[in-house]
Amino acid sequence: MMFKKLVIAVGAAMTLAYALPSSAAPVLDQSFDAVAAGSTTSGGIASDQELGQTFTSGISGQLTRIDLQIQSISFDAPTSDLLFDILPSDGTFPTGPAIASGSISRESIPTSLPVDDPFVSVDLTSFNIMVTAGESLAILLRNPNPGGYGWFEVFGGDYAGGNSLIRLPPETGFGAIPLIDQGFRTFVDPGAVVAQVPEPGTIALLGLGLVGIGFARRRMAG
Repeated sequence: MMFKKLVIAVGAAMTLAYALPSSAAPVLDQSFDAVAAGSTTSGGIASDQELGQTFTSGISGQLTRIDLQIQSISFDAPTSDLLFDILPSDGTFPTGPAIASGSISRESIPTSLPVDDPFVSVDLTSFNIMVTAGESLAILLRNPNPGGYGWFEVFGGDYAGGNSLIRLPPETGFGAIPLIDQGFRTFVDPGAVVAQVPEPGTIALLGLGLVGIGFARRRMAG
């Protein structure tokens, strides 16, 4: 009976070590509403032009969602989903490879933005992106085909925590456009915590403990 209790206790400890992040209600963090600011233009996202936006987190927690003011171009209907990358940033330029990548279904992108809520939501929960207040990231939108998508933007945008980015494939470098901001908003779950994954040494010690318990039990039985 003692052996069984010890095994259960060790198993419970290992389960807690692998506990999933806790969560609370995500809250609005960063925002720039290009449509409300009077935007009448949108930057094209095509195989020869990628657009991005850098932003600076104001809340520590898990980045759960990014909303974008994007549309599909009715006269140049897209033939593929829109692709996105989340990258580390110094506030002006990306500074490393993507930490998350995915796609936005073309069926979810309207040809004209609704007046009541002119944003398309991108769920980032599964990527478990943890941010700290003051940390800068960038979102980059890519389209493998010519034409098809536009991202509403404002010249002389008022968002102080970042700026618009542009990249012209096959070039790998980015250009920053400090006087333009793309329409976006971010949501952060301040109650989320990083999943605690035990180090290899901790796992080894737990394993040795189980072996020792088993050996002691055999000696007692003998």
